[in-house]
Amino acid sequence: MTSKFSTLENAKWCGFLICTLYLTTSALPVTDLGYAQNPAGAHNVHTTLEALTGSRLINLTINWTIENFIFLLEEPEIRSPSVSSGNIGLVDADGDWQLVLTPSKVIAGKSYVGLHLERVNATMEDVTGRFGFQVLDRKGAAVVNIYDESTNVFTIDPPQNNWGYDKFIPHTSLFGIPPVGLPRKPSLLTDGNLIIRAKIEFLGPLIINSTLLLAR
Repeated sequence: MTSKFSTLENAKWCGFLICTLYLTTSALPVTDLGYAQNPAGAHNVHTTLEALTGSRLINLTINWTIENFIFLLEEPEIRSPSVSSGNIGLVDADGDWQLVLTPSKVIAGKSYVGLHLERVNATMEDVTGRFGFQVLDRKGAAVVNIYDESTNVFTIDPPQNNWGYDKFIPHTSLFGIPPVGLPRKPSLLTDGNLIIRAKIEFLGPLIINSTLLLAR
């Protein structure tokens, strides 16, 4: 199922989200548990076990537009509107999910935009997921695309409730500032706005259904 929610916005940013839930199942090979004599000794009982495993892959996409980004460089951090798992029915992704952006993070003398995904207000166990971040142009095409295939465990408490990149985009790339002597490149901003897309995958609990088959 796919759910689309209305745009959330305020003076500095806006965002909307699309949430899709997939349920996949796969059958394991039938396992022969052998033969056994019944009490009367007249018949052999052939016992087999068939197991079906199912896992839920939850895909969550957050599109976030930060308006007039050039005027927010002095802000220590900017947070997107939070996405509450309870409000959208994602029980397996317990908590509120939020993008946390650092407009200017200086590392080894160079300035970067930092971007992280954070889980807050969680009440249940850890959540396992992986994610990627993109910067979009005015047509919705990705001009920056960073995706990590490895999974992260989002805990209830800091610091491991927050994962991401301190060096998401160098300022030189964001603003199109070239090395000395080279021509200037286009800025990654769209009309002064920074458009970010986060793609998140959560793996729900494993479901195992088993059936014991007796054939006489």
